[in-house]
Amino acid sequence: MKAKVPQHWLIAAFEPFAGRSENNSGKVMQEMQKLEAENSSVGDWH
Repeated sequence: MKAKVPQHWLIAAFEPFAGRSENNSGKVMQEMQKLEAENSSVGDWH
């Protein structure tokens, strides 16, 4: 994961939502992908 925000913080923030339903779990994945896309456009984090 390439993010400015620490990954453990993101997991802690999203975990309560991810546990509720399949819909929310999918939504979390979309948000994570969106964050990665935004961060990768800022610079190369590889």
